Amino acid sequence: MALFRGFRRHIRFPLIRIDDRLIHGQIVLGWAEPLRIRRLVLAHDEIAQDDDLREVIAATVPTQFDFSVRTIEDTIATVNDHKLSKRMMVVVESPGVVRTMWEQGARINSINIGGLHYRDDRIELLPYVFLSPEELDQISELAKSGVDVYCQDLPNSPLILWDKLLDKLDVG
Repeated sequence: MALFRGFRRHIRFPLIRIDDRLIHGQIVLGWAEPLRIRRLVLAHDEIAQDDDLREVIAATVPTQFDFSVRTIEDTIATVNDHKLSKRMMVVVESPGVVRTMWEQGARINSINIGGLHYRDDRIELLPYVFLSPEELDQISELAKSGVDVYCQDLPNSPLILWDKLLDKLDVG
């Protein structure tokens, strides 16, 4: 458990994680299991409305988790429900989704950026974080509003605070 001490000081539930790979082994085995996540939510409008795709994704998640794919609107209600948001992890695909949730009233205290991968329009901030100028602005806006933003690949890897990352890279 010593590996998780630094992380646990920053974790706030619900844990909001941005990862463009959505639900995968690192989310389930690397985050949800060691942190004893009870409720795992994928916030994605298109997948939430596609029964077949939703079932395929749900089949990859161990039954020990209360897993669901929800629309952004439904996810906001769940995030804001104090009883439901305990030990909950919400996975979103992009900074734009988190900003939309926040603008529509989601009570977001912190954001974990864990996997935004290379695309032509993105710049590398960390080996696992590439952001477009628009995404950089979206995250910076949330951070300036008081949301605790940090980058961390896995709970036992170094936690990098957003402001310190921008200072070091001289961006933003």
